[in-house]
Amino acid sequence: MLLVSSLARGGEAAKEGFTLLLEDTHGGKAVSQPYIDMTCRVMEAFGVKALPLTDAQGRLSYKVAAGQKLVAPNSYIVEADASAASYPLAIAAATESGSEVTVNLPYQSPGSQPLQGDSLFVSRILRPMGCKIERSKDGWTTVT
Repeated sequence: MLLVSSLARGGEAAKEGFTLLLEDTHGGKAVSQPYIDMTCRVMEAFGVKALPLTDAQGRLSYKVAAGQKLVAPNSYIVEADASAASYPLAIAAATESGSEVTVNLPYQSPGSQPLQGDSLFVSRILRPMGCKIERSKDGWTTVT
């Protein structure tokens, strides 16, 4: 995944553009697809579009056209690391009743679309375990 992101990120400097073909895909998606999607989303926010394509064999590729230039937006919010946040949140489930852990996960605010699979840890793992989940409008998640 890191190699794919590095190539895609550095590719905007290619004078003729480039196409990155992913050989090991399953159903038109790479195993690390969420991370590739995050890379493409960040690139697009900075003015470089990577167009996803699927060939007749179902292989996925990304085409970065020549002539695209990096342009810094006025502001950019970095998606929090859902994997790192899952450890302290799990403490609430592993401790006695009444224990509470709160973390700021702005990407889980209403209307957002997180790309990290671990962003579903709270709703798909902790809630079914019986944890109480509270989310504030400004992105704070509390697990009790």
